[in-house]
Amino acid sequence: MKIDQNQKEEVTFRNHFSSVFEKIWSLILVLAAIIVANISSVADGMDMIANGDAFGQLLAGFGGLILLVIVIVAWNILRWWKTTLTIKGDILIYDRRTLNRLSNNISMSKISNINLEQNLFEMIMGTYTLKIDTSSLTTADNTDLEFVLKKEQAYWVKNYIVEMTHREDKLDSGSQEIQNPTMESMEASQEEKKTVRNRNGYMMDEEDMPFDVEYSVSAVIKNGLVTIRMFQLIVGFGALIGVIASLENVFLAAADINAALGAMVVFVIVIIGAIISLIKRMQQDYHFRARREADKIFVSCGLFKKRNYAVPVNKINAIVLDYTFIGRLCGQAYVKVINVGGENDDVDGMKFLLAGSYRELEEKIKLLLPEFTVSPKSAFQKTSKKVLLHHMLLITFWGGLIGSAIIEGAFALLGYAANLWIPANERIIVLAIYGVIVLFQLLMGFSRYHASAVLLDEKYCAISRGTFGKQIVFIPYDRIQYIHMDQSPFMQLFGLQSGNIKILASVFSQTQNIGTFERSVFAKLADKLKTTY
Repeated sequence: MKIDQNQKEEVTFRNHFSSVFEKIWSLILVLAAIIVANISSVADGMDMIANGDAFGQLLAGFGGLILLVIVIVAWNILRWWKTTLTIKGDILIYDRRTLNRLSNNISMSKISNINLEQNLFEMIMGTYTLKIDTSSLTTADNTDLEFVLKKEQAYWVKNYIVEMTHREDKLDSGSQEIQNPTMESMEASQEEKKTVRNRNGYMMDEEDMPFDVEYSVSAVIKNGLVTIRMFQLIVGFGALIGVIASLENVFLAAADINAALGAMVVFVIVIIGAIISLIKRMQQDYHFRARREADKIFVSCGLFKKRNYAVPVNKINAIVLDYTFIGRLCGQAYVKVINVGGENDDVDGMKFLLAGSYRELEEKIKLLLPEFTVSPKSAFQKTSKKVLLHHMLLITFWGGLIGSAIIEGAFALLGYAANLWIPANERIIVLAIYGVIVLFQLLMGFSRYHASAVLLDEKYCAISRGTFGKQIVFIPYDRIQYIHMDQSPFMQLFGLQSGNIKILASVFSQTQNIGTFERSVFAKLADKLKTTY
């Protein structure tokens, strides 16, 4: 069967039946737990039924639960049977004909992400979850379409969409020799498949495809360590100190042993949770690979949950070099691409490259995404020292106002009406706490100043910002929707300005903060934007 945009032929898929089990697995676990917990009662009941006794009583007692289970299972089976995905030319039609009918038509030209995921259960069943996101802000923080298909069907749908979006791009560029993908081409001989696959992306298995960038296990482990967030680091370090303190209390009997052991258990659970989170991120990035194929970027990764996703290059609105606190100390960043779509960890950007030095990332981005030129660090314009002075004065001013209120409140809580009658020890403690807070704020201001830089190239702008971590964002001028600028009285005094850039992305990424710079920087940025449009 030929699927042609200019014909009325269409192909329809139904969710794989295993999706029913994925929907009700939690119900199955609950029932199994109830049966195991009451195994003796269940055995007695089965004996009574076998002997012909009390069947009606058992049915009356558990009839409601049995009916509820039957209704839930029947509803999910009905939903599976009534849910279809139809491909008609360049349109995807998602139809769910249940009591609350839903029909969603998606133009392939609007698709921003094509994602294939496979968890352990799906690996056993030989299925994939197809996830599709569109360039729509109304659904920017959620997946627009999610469908479970057999492996061959999932790859077929993915590759058909890839070819159709590639066809749309050729039409936009004025190319004349364009052919629609057909079922015949997808059902060619294995040798022909290999030839077509290497030329324009028809593949039945991502494992067979050559990738431009691949990461070893050691690189994945390094990425997991250098991308630990500041908050996770503080929580983990605090929990470790808590365990040590609890052990000391237990051995020295300086406190109630039960309370100390209870606290230690809590801290150990926190540490175990942090380790599990680290291992989870590492398995997500296992065998991370990326390649450029025509106008798409393909990424494959995952151990227990495999992911294969394709991102059209023309849907990428920005790229981000993300340095965590540890990564900044080690000079290691990972790369995300920002477009509309994604969920969970991808909602603020899809991971594109694992941790590497600036020079390494520059070379890999040039290979995979030459449309986004990453300039050398030396090309960035550092922010003026007036910005540092502005930060320090602002912290001092607000720190003085807020700090005096905090001090007065602390003294009032201690029961002192006038500062003159406060004992020296308590005065020193309160002032020391306030001093530490102010010093921490000054350190944050200095760190923010040190991370701030900007680059206004001919085709794109690059913004470096951060406090303890750092981000370098590259945004082409033609992806900018508008620039918002403001100026506080303090900024007017120093001739400074702050602002942000709005791009088409999810709510977490659509506002890109520029930071505080001299007014001339914002004037030049506005001129670049006027020239582009």
